[in-house]
Amino acid sequence: MAKAKPQKRTYDRYFKGFMGLSLNKNIVRFINKFYDDNLPLDSEVTRLETETTDSEGELRRSDFIIKVAKRVFHIEIESGDGDNDGTMILRMVEYGFRSAFMHGKLIEGNKLTLHFPAPVVIYLRDSEKTQTEFIVEMVLSNGKSVSQEIPVKRLSDYTAEDLFDEKLFALSLFYPLRYELLLRNNHTVDDESRFSAEITSLLKRADVELEKGEISSDEYDLILEAVSDITKRVVLKSNILNRKGIDEFMEQIQEKYNFELLGIRIAEKEETAITMIKAGEPIEKIINYSRLTREKIETLRLQLQKKPQ
Repeated sequence: MAKAKPQKRTYDRYFKGFMGLSLNKNIVRFINKFYDDNLPLDSEVTRLETETTDSEGELRRSDFIIKVAKRVFHIEIESGDGDNDGTMILRMVEYGFRSAFMHGKLIEGNKLTLHFPAPVVIYLRDSEKTQTEFIVEMVLSNGKSVSQEIPVKRLSDYTAEDLFDEKLFALSLFYPLRYELLLRNNHTVDDESRFSAEITSLLKRADVELEKGEISSDEYDLILEAVSDITKRVVLKSNILNRKGIDEFMEQIQEKYNFELLGIRIAEKEETAITMIKAGEPIEKIINYSRLTREKIETLRLQLQKKPQ
């Protein structure tokens, strides 16, 4: 049996969950922006499997692989700051090959053709170490080589307004991270006020986009959940100067954006997961639809197995 590595990065799960439940038009908008494309908003969208098993029997999971129209795209979210130790570029090559083998291979007689997905890396944090692009060059035994640039994007390149104006809703989840380093180090009370004002404005903008029908209720719920969760994490790690002001800000978020009142219903999510488990659906699909963690789904699966038939 394949052994799954524990998922350590909540940010990856937020992104995969959001992209898994997003309206197709928002997926296409995201692809168009980050790949400088112009695909029609009504293009056919197919979410592809991201799990493969390596030679040691362990599951390997890329963040998001999707087919829009006839093209396949591979998106990796990186929560590190881009220190170039070679890890990311190796992951992109490995995941790209695995995706090509799963979703882009063509065998004609004695010829194998592999169609690699279009890659992009998006950094949620960055520093002077963060790369602006990666370059892969493959040298074959016959001396011929092929190279490809892997573009790199950064959350810090966008304001909260940019993310909503350009319909990059999936990245709005992580916007509080833009203030993470600032609030840990030397800063002013005005910086803290700007932080609280921007997060409040972002959440209000989500209200507007929901009313306009630009995001679904599922997308809306997950934006609120992620932004509130990540805001709390940033505050807990920060050197807060105006403790009273920040505490009042956090209380306002908790009061207005109460998850249970907004319909993020744990019981309903578990019911969805249980139905899909019984139907034999793959765990990645269950995660995307239920928005439960892998660990919670495995717990539900074990509970079902223990129940008398």
